[in-house]
Amino acid sequence: MKHATHQTLLGGMALFVGLASCGPAPQAGGGIGGTGSIASIVASGPITGFGSIFVSDTEYDTTHTSMTVDGNPGTQSDLKKGMIVQVNAIVSQDSSMDEPVPRTANTVLYEDTVEGFVQSVAANGTGLIVLGQTITITTGTDIDASIPGGNVANLMPGRDLVEISGFVTGDGLIRGTWVELKRLDQ
Repeated sequence: MKHATHQTLLGGMALFVGLASCGPAPQAGGGIGGTGSIASIVASGPITGFGSIFVSDTEYDTTHTSMTVDGNPGTQSDLKKGMIVQVNAIVSQDSSMDEPVPRTANTVLYEDTVEGFVQSVAANGTGLIVLGQTITITTGTDIDASIPGGNVANLMPGRDLVEISGFVTGDGLIRGTWVELKRLDQ
């Protein structure tokens, strides 16, 4: 019995070593070989700039991009700094170049995180409640010019309708990255 167990164990080890030696020989260096590569990616994050579109400080060319804003066809002019977007893009790199990797956005999707009437506002402007959701406002939150004084403390509970983009945290709070006062006729 003991002899059969040892034979099985040795046979398994021999099979493993045999299969492991069948792979390609290790090579020095690293990275991607060849003259270039193309990959499809999905990225999301806040818009940090324009020209093309910068998402989390990474540039994506938007020359031929299809954009969707709150479920409707949109354009880049509908987007604002701080909005959380999802980008489906193509990344191509010529490994012979030491330049930034070109990224071309196929689609950009924006959906607000919460939109509704302000229920309450922290007196110091560090938070508000909309539709029962607590939104934290930080120094990194982009406050749209539509909000008086650029401070959410100036919003009126029960009267002002806002649209908010942000990250939902593990405890269910929303860390606002962008806040806009909406007109009721929008």
